[in-house]
Amino acid sequence: MKQYNLEEKIRIKKTLRKSGITLLVIGLLLMVVAMVDLFLSDIPQVFYLFFIGGLFLFIGLVMTFYGYMGAVARYQASEIAPVAKDTINYMLDGTKDSAGKFFEQLKNTPLPSKTCPQCGKELFPDAMYCDNCGCAMFKKCPDCMELNEVSSKFCKSCGNQFRT
Repeated sequence: MKQYNLEEKIRIKKTLRKSGITLLVIGLLLMVVAMVDLFLSDIPQVFYLFFIGGLFLFIGLVMTFYGYMGAVARYQASEIAPVAKDTINYMLDGTKDSAGKFFEQLKNTPLPSKTCPQCGKELFPDAMYCDNCGCAMFKKCPDCMELNEVSSKFCKSCGNQFRT
């Protein structure tokens, strides 16, 4: 896709605006002439100008729309953004205290931990081996290969009894 530089964009925008408004005016004039011909003469001679004027109006509206699209979008954004911001702040206002309490409680909640059965050191909950003595925190079931706690007497998946 061809990238236009800023001067080309400005030129195209001005051309669309001027041409669009010109076609709008020509379309309106053609439609007025057709309507006058329709109502003032016994046999309309130039009523076809009504359809040509409609075509000019349509093309003029589209060109004008594209010529002013950026300005309209910027205006809409400047009108909508403060309203959206106020709405979001209003909706969040009632939840600030409860969310703050929730996160404070979450921060103060200690992580669940486990202790090594061999040396008694506290370990992180997801530790696979003790970082002090190297003892395994899980044992694998020989039948289904499921990981179980070291202290388990039976497999949590298949129920196989572990031999000690």
